Amino acid sequence: MNLSELPQHHAVLLTHSDRKSLANKLWEELKNDSYAHRFFDQTILDIKSAREIISWAKSAYDGERTALVSFHTIGIPAQNALLKILEEPQEKIRFILITSNKSSLIPTVLSRVS
Repeated sequence: MNLSELPQHHAVLLTHSDRKSLANKLWEELKNDSYAHRFFDQTILDIKSAREIISWAKSAYDGERTALVSFHTIGIPAQNALLKILEEPQEKIRFILITSNKSSLIPTVLSRVS
């Protein structure tokens, strides 16, 4: 899978049994596109990591940028924290979420991603 094959939605969810290799492949494409893109790679995405993603998303930058977020599981507090930026996306920011465990996501997060 390449970036050009992904839906053009502000938040995309990919489920893959080998999330790390898919994330690394997509990151190879992204990192050469812009220094503003960011790769967040966690086995367990916790509230601290969610706050780091939110901080990155709210930082000043005029160009387009993408957060590539790879995780196996994500805690409920982290999901609740990320909901606002997924529900009300900032202009020019895109999220690509990659997980090997879609069942760890709450329904409200699932409803915000394509």
